[in-house]
Amino acid sequence: MAKLTKDELITKINEKLVDNNELAVELMEDVTDSFETIDVSDYEKQIEDLKNEKEDLLRRYRERFVRGDEVEETEEKEEVDVESKEDAEVIDVKDIFE
Repeated sequence: MAKLTKDELITKINEKLVDNNELAVELMEDVTDSFETIDVSDYEKQIEDLKNEKEDLLRRYRERFVRGDEVEETEEKEEVDVESKEDAEVIDVKDIFE
């Protein structure tokens, strides 16, 4: 049995089912749906979108860790400032109740 193209298969079905038009139409619809052409441009667009998303995620990942070092430095400076304020102004519990 040879491998047939879509058109060859439809022709063969029509030749064999001359008497039964309803069955021929049903089979032709099934063949047409089964051999439906895939639009490659849709897949190419999806691939391009995924590549762009990947690049964006990598860029954001890198920025986060580069900026992460800067954020840690500023947080340390803020902690030092808080400690220096606490040292400058010491309130005793006895002072609060007096």
